[in-house]
Amino acid sequence: MFRMFLIFYSILFCLVPYDISQSKYSGSSACFHCHKEEYAIWKISKHAQSFESLGPHDKKKYYCLSCHTTDGAEHLAGFKIENVECEACHGMGENHVRAHTLKDKGLIEESRMKITNAKELCMRCHGGDRSLSLELFNYMTKWSKIAHGKNTKKP
Repeated sequence: MFRMFLIFYSILFCLVPYDISQSKYSGSSACFHCHKEEYAIWKISKHAQSFESLGPHDKKKYYCLSCHTTDGAEHLAGFKIENVECEACHGMGENHVRAHTLKDKGLIEESRMKITNAKELCMRCHGGDRSLSLELFNYMTKWSKIAHGKNTKKP
């Protein structure tokens, strides 16, 4: 039994992209205060209901949680950011939120949460064997439904 426990946690920690104890998620409610338009676009998207689309057994599987929650494997360890929120794509936001709280313009710019390759990011969950939908994922069509931000360029 102990051996199975060690094997399970060894595999789990190999899959986690960063140290769970150092998690610095803020949650989409922190983003809402400054990014109301972006939040409104997210709130009506399928990303905002992605966790609820899972069945009860799937809500306990890393494979499913890695795309249907913001925190993936950390979700299994007790962190709970259900759905695909802002930080799933933009990265952890604690430093950005702190910069705004301090009203430090230099730090705000330094902590800006830019995405460099949106298509590649989307395809992590919507491409290949990850997408269980019968509909082929068309990045250009889908991005136009969730495009947001001051400098948004349609692909």
